[in-house]
Amino acid sequence: GVALARVKADRFSEAYQGLIKALATNSGLNPERILQEVQAAKKWYGYDFKHPSEKPEDLRVAGILDPTLVVTEIVNNATSIAASLITANAATVFVDRESKVD
Repeated sequence: GVALARVKADRFSEAYQGLIKALATNSGLNPERILQEVQAAKKWYGYDFKHPSEKPEDLRVAGILDPTLVVTEIVNNATSIAASLITANAATVFVDRESKVD
């Protein structure tokens, strides 16, 4: 019940933090600093990683009208990619085990 819900929330939080760190790293920014600033930012404030600045900015002003939708799409895409990789690896393992060398 409650313990399982807490574990799920912790895992989601870890994944979300990993996403922010990866985006920061790929943008050439310090991931730990960016994560701290995003966590401390006011509502609607965050980083536009396409046009990175040195501090959080109002995402609506930056042209990101629905940051929640952006995050939702990122999570959905990451989940889809992970599922595809798992399926491909399982299929590869299945094919390797079933194939016979002549």
